[in-house]
Amino acid sequence: MRKVHLLVFAVVLLACLPAAAQFNNLKVNIPFAFQIGDNKLEAGAYTFTQETRNEKMLVQGGKGRMLIPTSPLVPENPADKEHTTLVFHRSGKQYFLYQLWTKHLGFQMPTSSAEKELVAGGQTVSELKMNVKMQ
Repeated sequence: MRKVHLLVFAVVLLACLPAAAQFNNLKVNIPFAFQIGDNKLEAGAYTFTQETRNEKMLVQGGKGRMLIPTSPLVPENPADKEHTTLVFHRSGKQYFLYQLWTKHLGFQMPTSSAEKELVAGGQTVSELKMNVKMQ
């Protein structure tokens, strides 16, 4: 009987996770031009909003609004994700938004053609983490 109760508890907990992990309106000022997928964005203020049950991210700012396809990521240890973090890949003066992390969930952004070409050409890509506050 105890195993059944634990199983029911686990199912209920997993069902609630997507709702608990959702966020709205992450506002951040990005001080450099960057890319999300093949979308080139200027430095400036942007708002990120989770859409459609973790499958798309609405990005608003500079060039207006765009929906970016994303893949949800679960942190190995949620305690490691104390801050909301934007993770960029960087090569020279080029920045590519790689991931966006909240405390409970991460979002994998699409890789741009430009970044793929850099890596295929043997260019080194470093990682830049930018911690931001949820508003």
